[in-house]
Amino acid sequence: RSMTGVVSVKGDEFTQSRIVRRQVKVLPDRPLDTTAVAESERRLNSLTIFKPGSVHITPQAEDPARIGFRDVLVELEEGNTGSVGFGAAASSDGGVVGSISLVQKNFDLYDTPDSWGEFFSGRAFRGAGQTFSINIVPGTEVSTYSIGLSDPYLFESDYSGNGLISLRKREYDQYDEDRKTATFMLGHR
Repeated sequence: RSMTGVVSVKGDEFTQSRIVRRQVKVLPDRPLDTTAVAESERRLNSLTIFKPGSVHITPQAEDPARIGFRDVLVELEEGNTGSVGFGAAASSDGGVVGSISLVQKNFDLYDTPDSWGEFFSGRAFRGAGQTFSINIVPGTEVSTYSIGLSDPYLFESDYSGNGLISLRKREYDQYDEDRKTATFMLGHR
């Protein structure tokens, strides 16, 4: 039975290596387990930040310098993790509304841009596996605005954290309603 040598990651241009490695259950100096290889591929694909079918984990040939050890290569191709949506609707109860939404599924709160070019090219605020969303839904009678951030591994722990701040305005014939909400959630795996 072979032991695992070096585990290398190839193709993680934006995504931080630690985001990939925490999903890989094949560890150096441990027995090379093909079930763990398959489970690691499944876990990486479930992140939805890599192109479907692009994740391949391949045990390499035995290293002649280290008899009984086989290095492992994790190859992947990053997918498009950002999306922008536009919409409009009309109803008899809610009036006319427009909608703009922005979602980044591989967000990094701490990767601030070094230049405006880096910001506008999409190279900033990416790579930590967080999810960031902004929803703007202005309307003639009902308007909703929200901004949210979630981290599945808060401070590199088994805890997840979610935060959402929203504002909702509704105009009735007799009065107007304003709601401001802040929701924070903590989860444990």
